[in-house]
Amino acid sequence: MPISLIIEPSGQHWKCSGLVTTAEIHSTNKAAMEALEEYDHSYQLIDLLDVEVFEINDLEIVDVSIDDASFSRKHQNLKMALVVNNPIIKEQIMKYLMVSWALNSNWEFRVYDTVEAARDWFNVEDPEN
Repeated sequence: MPISLIIEPSGQHWKCSGLVTTAEIHSTNKAAMEALEEYDHSYQLIDLLDVEVFEINDLEIVDVSIDDASFSRKHQNLKMALVVNNPIIKEQIMKYLMVSWALNSNWEFRVYDTVEAARDWFNVEDPEN
């Protein structure tokens, strides 16, 4: 599975690898939103470090941004850290962020080069350690 959604005590960790498609993003996003309904999560950690191909076009980026911005109206104050070091994928992530900001998402976003830096921002330790 190119995206694993790991439910942590106070948040979610999306562990992405290989070829990630828009369909997988939508499927994982649906599961993540359902988890937000059930748990009181304060963060989403989107780990894209092991992604080889991020198969999403500009229109699909807008679609994902609209879904997330709409959901942010109900679940405010969520922190989302996107961890990426591939310059092509980082460019796609920046498009997502630009649309999300234009839609006045209630979530706070940051981009990091390491999972550890993202966890520092969340002020949480890796539950596997």
